[in-house]
Amino acid sequence: MKRVKDIMFKDVKAVTRSTTLKEILTEFMAFHTYPLVPVLEEQGRLSGLISIDNIVDLLRSREPAIIKTIPFIDERPVEVDLSTKTPEMGYLIVAEDIMDTEVLTVEGDMPIEEVLSLMQRLKKNHFAVTDKDRTFLGVIGIFDIIINIFIESGIIEDV
Repeated sequence: MKRVKDIMFKDVKAVTRSTTLKEILTEFMAFHTYPLVPVLEEQGRLSGLISIDNIVDLLRSREPAIIKTIPFIDERPVEVDLSTKTPEMGYLIVAEDIMDTEVLTVEGDMPIEEVLSLMQRLKKNHFAVTDKDRTFLGVIGIFDIIINIFIESGIIEDV
């Protein structure tokens, strides 16, 4: 039985808490493999994740916090207010301002069948992979698992 560490994507671009929005967006433009940017401490510990949703939230007009508690409100189209977007944002907003700090991770030794079940149960397509000390190891996505299943079944060959 394969484990997460056997099939996860290890070459993930990461940032620190002080990385500017401009640098983060440049990273997003440079790769599209995973829609997650890990935010790491100096020791490589995972302190948060920035997703494409965090970036899209920057485009939204500011609204009262009570609106965010109504579930169906989040499903409306993004209304972009360009008048509030300035070049200074690229330097003034840093990773710590926009990252999610409550991040569910999986460990590298976890069987992929368990991760697939967890993904389905939580409706998640990606997880950050860490060791027991929360040191960041990589990212695993649903596509990694699906491809592995097809390889194991002999439908496609491993490259």
